Parts: sequence; structure tokens; C-alpha cells
Amino acid sequence: MSAATGAAAGPPLRAGLVGIGAMGRHHARVLAALPGVRLVGVVDPAGDPTGSAHGTPVFAELAGLLARGLDYAVVACPTGLHEEVGLRLAAHGVAALIEKPLAGSAVAAGRLVTAFESRGLVAGVGHVERFNPALRGLRARVAAGELGVLHQVVTRRQGPFPGRMVDVGVVQDLATHDLDLTRWITGAEYGRLSARTVRRSGGGHEDLAAVIGTLDDGTMVSHLVSRLSPVRERLVAVTGERGCLVADTLAGTLTFQADGTSTGCAVPGREPLVAEHERFRDAVAGGAGVTATVTLRDGLRAVELAEDVLAAARHGQEALIP
Repeated sequence: MSAATGAAAGPPLRAGLVGIGAMGRHHARVLAALPGVRLVGVVDPAGDPTGSAHGTPVFAELAGLLARGLDYAVVACPTGLHEEVGLRLAAHGVAALIEKPLAGSAVAAGRLVTAFESRGLVAGVGHVERFNPALRGLRARVAAGELGVLHQVVTRRQGPFPGRMVDVGVVQDLATHDLDLTRWITGAEYGRLSARTVRRSGGGHEDLAAVIGTLDDGTMVSHLVSRLSPVRERLVAVTGERGCLVADTLAGTLTFQADGTSTGCAVPGREPLVAEHERFRDAVAGGAGVTATVTLRDGLRAVELAEDVLAAARHGQEALIP
């Protein structure tokens, strides 16, 4: 199978979906239409009240889905169940694309890494922002040296409280996107960070977080994540010695700003979730030169950094990142 043809030479891959809630229904839509793939079953103890399974059998338990004979599964159930579901899939030799965050703790995420790697199974994490056209364009231009030496990465990701079940705080729910994106865009690791968090919703988790720090190459970083804001914002700005690249993923734009001028950059209009699924499909099919999506080790690193952020906020002091 190749991304160019979008279809396999042999029979379609048999895919399953675990969880058909707010995010799972989007995965179901893509899987049902993905060339070279057949969606053979869905697991959700609540059934399919919204009719999002596209006529695919819905099971209350994972055992029913495993009995269908899977090549791979997409895990979109609540974060607290990722480890249990992922370990069972690995034990049955099933490749998996697991939604972010990879797990509710770094320890649990590490067990998932071990389970899939020890069996040689293809596995990835759904950090779908890496497939956003504006962000891919930004990363390519940074890699090409358009900005020169980097000075700063600023991200803002905020909006009103989501109309879905939230079983983790805003750091794991939203900041993991930006922690992962910053490493991916710059190729650098975090060196130091400080953080502050606020709880307002009464759900037992933080609803707003501000993070500031430096990467190991000296680049300054600043992340603001909130689910308390009436203003919806998804922005990544990277500043270097030659100018600034700004990706607005809500507007789908990428601009280059320097010397008081702003120039729009071409951004192909492609749905990131479809691109993510195509890449994972091709990795499972073993296409030549095709790598998995975001690796489980990338997902583990995002969870580790989220824990560092929460620890820094809890103790009110700067954290040195190992």
C-alpha cells in the first residue's frame, strides 16, 4: 500500500475502533471511508446512540471486537482506559493507534511502549496536530533555516469548556499537543520550565495552565492552555533572527512576518485526521519507507513533560527536565 495509491494490492486491512464518543465518532467516519481498510467493529459500552458506527457491529466488550480478527485498532476511549485496552491489544498481536495522551501517567505509558515494542507491533499516538498542513509547513520552513537561529516558541491553545467528558486536566488534554509540537518543530528537548495552573470548573482538574521555560539549545518557550476562555485560539509562533512564522490552525493559515511586513504562505487544505489515518494504515501494511505516525516513545515523552509541568506548578518552582 502507498499513500499515493491509497489502496492495498491485497485484501483490505481489518480495523477496529475502541470508543465512539466525541473523538471516536470522527475516527469512525474516517475509517469507514479509508481506502484499503475495512472497519469491522466498534467497542463502546454505551452503544452507538448517535449512529456514528456507519452500520458496523458495536460491542459492549473488547472481546467481541478481538473475535472479529483485527489487523489494527484505534483506541479513542477515556484516557484512564488506554493502558488496559492497549495491553490487551498488544497481547493479541494487534497494532494500535492510541489517542493522546498515550496514558494517564508516564508509568502506564511506559508499560504500553514495552508491550508493543517487545512484540514488534506497529503502534502510534494520535498527536494529530503533526498532520496539520499549517504546522507541517511551519516545521519545514524552520528546518530549511528560513528563520535562522531560533529565539522563541509561543503557543496559545484556548477555548470554552468542551462539550465532552473530560477525565484529565488541561495540561494532559491540551498542553500535550504543544509540548509535543515544540519538540517536533525545533528538534530540541526541554531544559527548564516553570508553570502555574488554575482550577475553576469543579471537576477536580486544572482548567488553565501557563508554562514558560527554555529548550536545551537556549530557545525560550511559552505555552498558554485554557478551557475557560470564550475566545477560541490555536496559535503557534516561532521567532528567529530573520523573522517570525505564525500558524493559526483555526484559520488554517501560515504567515511569515519580518521588517514590518506579513506574507502569507501556501497551505494545502487537507484534513489532518485523514492524513494521520493514511500514514498509520500504510505503516501497518508495511509500505516501503513508511514510518508509523507519532511513535509511542513520542507519546510517552509528552506524558512525562505534562507531569513535569504539573509538578512545577504544584511546587511553585522551576523544574529541571532530565
